[in-house]
Amino acid sequence: MFAGEEKTPISIEEFKSGTVKYRSGGLGAPRAFFYSKNAIQELLNQDGAVGMRVYYALTEEGDRSLYIVATDCDGRDLRPSEDQNCNENQNMMYRSTSYIMLKSENPCPQYCDDEK
Repeated sequence: MFAGEEKTPISIEEFKSGTVKYRSGGLGAPRAFFYSKNAIQELLNQDGAVGMRVYYALTEEGDRSLYIVATDCDGRDLRPSEDQNCNENQNMMYRSTSYIMLKSENPCPQYCDDEK
């Protein structure tokens, strides 16, 4: 399903247009989040990871957030699992209880690029 080479580049014009439409859509803050290079690399360096999936979420406080999980070549999320009985028949040999997932931090506004 996935090889880890998938990408859909966008132009600066599409980036600006899409972000302006979002901000003018009345959805309010936050409009972006910052993730460190190290956090993303750690996520993608996990065994079996070929990409990542971003989920929209609401925190316990009701704030909008993004949760990021690594995904494998079959498109499955690499989430921490309490199931330590995975075997070859389940095609999940690399499943682990130690996979990391990321949540959004440093929301914009507050931590924003000055350029709109």
